Amino acid sequence: MLAFVIGKRTQQSANLWFDRVAQQVTDGHVPLFTSDQFPEYPAARLHTYGVWHQPERHGDHGRFPKPHRVPPPGLQDAQVVKVRGKGHVIVVSSRIVFGDPETVTKRLTESVVSKSINTPVLWSVNPHSAPKQSSPDPTDE
Repeated sequence: MLAFVIGKRTQQSANLWFDRVAQQVTDGHVPLFTSDQFPEYPAARLHTYGVWHQPERHGDHGRFPKPHRVPPPGLQDAQVVKVRGKGHVIVVSSRIVFGDPETVTKRLTESVVSKSINTPVLWSVNPHSAPKQSSPDPTDE
């Protein structure tokens, strides 16, 4: 298990989980992340791994734009996208959140853990978000 956070899935708990992963597991390098569609994950990844960026000011008047976090060049992140109908998964696809598809594909083929974009690691960390079934979801393999 990479890390765990007890409690509801919120932005604060997602930030804490990624902070723990960064401190305890990744030793400073930026891993490839795959996850479900929990909307707080992209912001949590930027909270932990993002770098501050100060946008250029447009024009001579007015306020300067606020600095914000942007993904570093090595951040690769993909999500499993499940379309449901009448309580059943109809279509399973994936989308790249950060990074480019070629790099994500290359990192997956080099991975010793998984060769596809899936979510079992996050399910083991967040057992309440796992599918309610006795066997692993075959659509995530």
